[in-house]
Amino acid sequence: VKKRYSDFVKLRTQLIKAQPKYRKLIPSLPPKKIVGKFVPEFIERRRKDMEYFLTYILLHPVLGTTPVVKWWLID
Repeated sequence: VKKRYSDFVKLRTQLIKAQPKYRKLIPSLPPKKIVGKFVPEFIERRRKDMEYFLTYILLHPVLGTTPVVKWWLID
């Protein structure tokens, strides 16, 4: 899935709106970094954090089946 950081932020926000009782279970996203964002170590750490976020959401029995997630994946 090729998405920008802002796409992940939107997904997380929409998931919280769609499933507010699961708010505390939805993982946080890695912080946005202005300086040094092209450093290979930062890029790899962020990629792993985003992968964890998406994997957690997709494997969750409720969150992974919400229309918000389905539309996000095909958009």
